[in-house]
Amino acid sequence: MTTDISLGDGEARRAIEQELETTFLVEAGAGTGKTTSLVRRMVALLREGKTRTDRLATVTFTRKASAHLREMFQLSLEEAYRGEADSERRKRLGDALRDLDRCFIGTIHSFCARLIRERPLEAGVDPEFEEMEESADRAFRRAFWDDYVQRMFVEEKPVLQELAGLGINLDDLRSTYEVISNYPDVVPAATPVPKPNLAHARKEVTRFLTSVERELPETVPHKGWDRLQLVLRRALRLKRILDFNADANLVRLMEALDQTGKMTQNRWPHKRRVTELKHRFDALRDTVVRPALDGWREYLHPILLSAVRPGAEDLRRRRLASGQLNFQDLLIIARDLLRDHTRVRKHLQGRFTHLIVDEFQDTDPIQAEVVFYLTSEISRERDWRKLRPRPGALFVVGDPKQSIYRFRRADIVTYHRAKEIILRTGGRVLELTTNFRSTREICGWVNELFHGIFPKSGTREQAAYARLDAYRRSGDQHSGVFKLETISDRGRRADVIAREDAARIAQWIRSTLDSRCQILEENGTGETHPRDVKAADFMIILRHRHRLHLYAMALESEGIPYEISGARSFRESADIADLLLFLRAVADPDDPVALVSFLRGDLWGVDDNALYDFRRAGGQFSYLTQPPKTAGERIGEAFAILQEARQWVREVPPGAALGRICERLGMIAHGAAQALGDTRSGNLLKAITMARRLSAQGQSFTEIIDRLSQLAGDEDVEEMSVEPGRSDAVRILNLHRAKGLEAPIVFLADPNTTTERAPLFSVNWEAEQPEGHFLVVRNEGFQSRELARPLHWDHRVSDEKIFRKAEEDRLLYVAATRARNTLIVSAHRRRLRESTEGRPSGPWTALSGSIDRALSSPKASATKPPFVPLEELSGQMVAARSRLRRAYGAVAQETYRVMQITRVAEGKGPRVSTYQGSGRGVVWGRMLHRLLESLMGDEALDVEACTEFLLLEEGLPLDEKDQILRMVDGVGRSDLWQRACGAKRRFVEVPFALTVPSSELGVTVGAGETILKGVIDLVFSEHKEWVIVDYKSDPVQNNLAHLVSHYGTQVRHYRRYWERLTGEATKAALFFIETGEVVWMDEE
Repeated sequence: MTTDISLGDGEARRAIEQELETTFLVEAGAGTGKTTSLVRRMVALLREGKTRTDRLATVTFTRKASAHLREMFQLSLEEAYRGEADSERRKRLGDALRDLDRCFIGTIHSFCARLIRERPLEAGVDPEFEEMEESADRAFRRAFWDDYVQRMFVEEKPVLQELAGLGINLDDLRSTYEVISNYPDVVPAATPVPKPNLAHARKEVTRFLTSVERELPETVPHKGWDRLQLVLRRALRLKRILDFNADANLVRLMEALDQTGKMTQNRWPHKRRVTELKHRFDALRDTVVRPALDGWREYLHPILLSAVRPGAEDLRRRRLASGQLNFQDLLIIARDLLRDHTRVRKHLQGRFTHLIVDEFQDTDPIQAEVVFYLTSEISRERDWRKLRPRPGALFVVGDPKQSIYRFRRADIVTYHRAKEIILRTGGRVLELTTNFRSTREICGWVNELFHGIFPKSGTREQAAYARLDAYRRSGDQHSGVFKLETISDRGRRADVIAREDAARIAQWIRSTLDSRCQILEENGTGETHPRDVKAADFMIILRHRHRLHLYAMALESEGIPYEISGARSFRESADIADLLLFLRAVADPDDPVALVSFLRGDLWGVDDNALYDFRRAGGQFSYLTQPPKTAGERIGEAFAILQEARQWVREVPPGAALGRICERLGMIAHGAAQALGDTRSGNLLKAITMARRLSAQGQSFTEIIDRLSQLAGDEDVEEMSVEPGRSDAVRILNLHRAKGLEAPIVFLADPNTTTERAPLFSVNWEAEQPEGHFLVVRNEGFQSRELARPLHWDHRVSDEKIFRKAEEDRLLYVAATRARNTLIVSAHRRRLRESTEGRPSGPWTALSGSIDRALSSPKASATKPPFVPLEELSGQMVAARSRLRRAYGAVAQETYRVMQITRVAEGKGPRVSTYQGSGRGVVWGRMLHRLLESLMGDEALDVEACTEFLLLEEGLPLDEKDQILRMVDGVGRSDLWQRACGAKRRFVEVPFALTVPSSELGVTVGAGETILKGVIDLVFSEHKEWVIVDYKSDPVQNNLAHLVSHYGTQVRHYRRYWERLTGEATKAALFFIETGEVVWMDEE
């Protein structure tokens, strides 16, 4: 493995592989092969004997990156091993390959979990702790808040009365609790301030509203109320109904006046006076209302946080006590373990002698602390900023120009601080500038553009500019940077603009694929060769995820395969919402609201008139009742399906029941047949998968419904397609998802401007103890209303906006550096007049403004559909419908049927008495079967404890235990049971299925074949033949002949079809548990 030092950064690449006793921070620009350099460092450390695989740890940003890095590492080790001539080095590489699985390559969270598991007692956690996924953490957090609020009311906390007097509902603080809970290492700032005197504000507001009342129109203007009139009317209405001696009521009124209040002159009776009124309104808002509200909110801030902070702190204590650690817990506990326990730190430094960190620009402060504690020289120092890394022990790679995860606690200030520590303690900073990804045209454009965006030297909030040196030669005629511009009239909706942009992109891709356009591709030796373009060569990147589905629909309409990532359409899935309506109705037969919601929903579509007629006819909104004969057919069908689903829920695990329900309703097939069908049906499959996982964890059907409802309302739950990971599909994703990815042809799409939300918090990571300044807001739909603010909030917002603007520039850099051959940037202008267009707008404006070349329009498809005269369409429609009916009839024709063996036996014997008279019946039999199944599998089973558990689970009294134990003991003493226990081959609860002619089962109409299914209680082999045993728990007294007649047919079928399956002789018996009698079935 050699490094080409003829490159502009060849010396830096050489140092990475050869200077193994030096600590490095490598700043690798986009496409410069940072992963390759990182892997080469790992191989060099092992080859030169500086460490072993079990003492080398590599930390990555995502699990996907970890898997990719592990693959590259193995391939590089194999290559180095094959090419190494020195015997000692070759042996080291061979050992590394053999012990490859002992090398840690994973995320920082999984690495921290590894450290904690090494010394759990010192860490103060349960050695068997579990790592919580983000979705489970969110669910735990939300459930705890509900419990916390309930406890507050039960314990009658004094703060509740104080909040009520301030006009605050405790649940208004939920969103603040959620935010603070994500920052357990941050101390929320809550400075008490005196209660403000609102007398002046009260006087001025009252005077203004009294004077303005005369100016308002008495009736609605012809074109409706303007914004200012609506604001004033609402304020006057509040003035009439509220007592403004109470400060909380005055604040509510002032909040109503805290609006822009756009005015339209021609909707006012006195046009001359209205301008003066607007000036007075603006002056009141700016000089009286807003200062008063700010003072009030600063006064409220510590009071409201005093209600929230205990909940956030109790949440973490509850989580740790339950042995569940979320991602932040893992980081904090690992940091504390290394910081506070010098002996543990020394042990773990010996355990992991070398640490490689990827994507260091997105580190958060606690991650940085863990890295420096683990790689420092032996010291008792607790301040990580004063530590000195051991020479060569730390190797970090990052690109500060691609630091784009501030919303996930990534802090560029921490990056700059770590960089300063490395330089101060004898380490070096290397720059990789040779770009192997993009053509010279793209690299040149990026350099010219970002030279004016990034500063020459790094600042507190921004990375320094670094040029990219293109390695690739110029591409073909299609390579370079292009602009795809959309011009629209004023007032055109964002969705319409995005649809037009999506349609043009999809048409261009379709045309490019159809014309078999060729692109240049490099092979492993650097030589280029042309090849036909394919769908996987295209990537469509949007700044935000809101309109990803529009681009998917456009591609689908052109017949182009696609993979969508980041849309989070699971939350918006109508199919999931319909399924949940059905599941809630199934779960509670006595809930008429759930039932009517399902009936009226899109899945069943019963109209209100039909529901009214049903009710008038005496129908009850409970599907366990019999619908009136006059009820509509749809309602009767719905009741039947709900009853069927309820039976499945009672018979099989909840996850399996949900799968059957989706199949019975045809939801997956229906979803697949709609627009975006791949994702719609994939979301349903994801719901079934989640349900099966939760079911395996022991959750009930109702608990699973609640969990799915939470996930359906969670914006962080990803969508899933039916064919995830298709190799040849256009990728559609939002910009954050595109980081680290590349494609030959990249579109930066959706030229709509999206309004950024104002900051809700600001954290000062530079303080000795990180301090958080959290805005308290009440969520109202898609908006939020400020309730309280920390002191000097406006200053902190200004500072936060500086950091946000800097990150937006870095996001543009990420977007501009994804393309290998061709970058196409969507732009938008609004038409001001017939012949003029306005200035470009949208998230890519800074990029598109520097692009001169316009993307040519797509060529028309070579195979246009033939023109059909209008008069011929009618006849063609009739013929088409006829073909559809014939095709549907052929598909709908039953070609096989599925039948349980128990169904075959129905009606072939007299009805028999059961335990139903004593309230046992099926439940009693099921419990005995489960006990016998468990006992046959485990002779050491604690039968008494198991019986108690099953009785509780089935809701039966514990005084039944003795009778059950006697019956099970009787079975265990029987000769047949002893023979089964002694058999070398024995199976319990054996499911089987086979195809038989329907005529063999006495069925002469319909499908010619039947899939026969059954479950055998016990089967064992002895003396070269099989013995089938079917347990029966029915009472036998004066009933044996009837029981044998009733169940005999079923058991004979078992015997017949088992012989057919195995090809070996078989005999069968009924085993009556109550008396221990065994009845062998005669040969037919």
